[in-house]
Amino acid sequence: MDLDLSDSMYLFDLVSPHGRRREQAQERHAQCVSEVYAAAAENRRLWWLARNRENPDPALDAARQQAFAVHRNAVDHTVHGLAGQFRSAWKTPELREQFAPYAALFLEWEATDPQQWRHAGPYSPWGIKKRILRSFVAHGVPAKHEAQLGRLVLATVDRAQRCEDDGYVALARVLDGLELRSTLATSADSADAAIRRRAEFVLWACDHPEEPITLASWRRYPTPCAAARPAARPEKRQPPRNVPSSAL
Repeated sequence: MDLDLSDSMYLFDLVSPHGRRREQAQERHAQCVSEVYAAAAENRRLWWLARNRENPDPALDAARQQAFAVHRNAVDHTVHGLAGQFRSAWKTPELREQFAPYAALFLEWEATDPQQWRHAGPYSPWGIKKRILRSFVAHGVPAKHEAQLGRLVLATVDRAQRCEDDGYVALARVLDGLELRSTLATSADSADAAIRRRAEFVLWACDHPEEPITLASWRRYPTPCAAARPAARPEKRQPPRNVPSSAL
């Protein structure tokens, strides 16, 4: 795969702490996304013409191939396209190394500005997020991205749950270590019950790598608080109204 990334470095300003640089990156990325939409529209127009033709048309076939290439190039200039390349390159370590920064950036962008992230792409971001996390879990995290992804794991514990966040629990198993566990243990003592429960679940998942990470396991895992809580007393049955107790 021969893809020139020299024009894509501005994408890292999408998570810049400097407001003006971030706005400029957003504007430039929005222009790239508009080019994706325009190329997709041209693809659909040519497809419709080809579908309704009666005889072969080499010129139309060439135009369709050109339109497809334009669309592919436009996608590859968005962070969504570059992050998607990371998953596709899992068999080639050199390409994974090349696209890993964009995959990590894609996740970082959600943490930094979830509303902008949600609406700024040509596709729904949830599927890309899911595939990126699965790829990091299945094929490992490059050493230079371990700290960044570790912070993102911890960030999911301290905020409300979002779609596909279960991938971060699996990622915590890959990044498992003393520093991660120490911070999770602090969150597990939080006064916020939701934060406490999420941190306990991630720690439980790290302690039990054989367990699947599913909604069912989230509901049934034995929290320390639940284990320490005394059993509920049986509820005393009350006699129905207007019925003498001797009749029961």
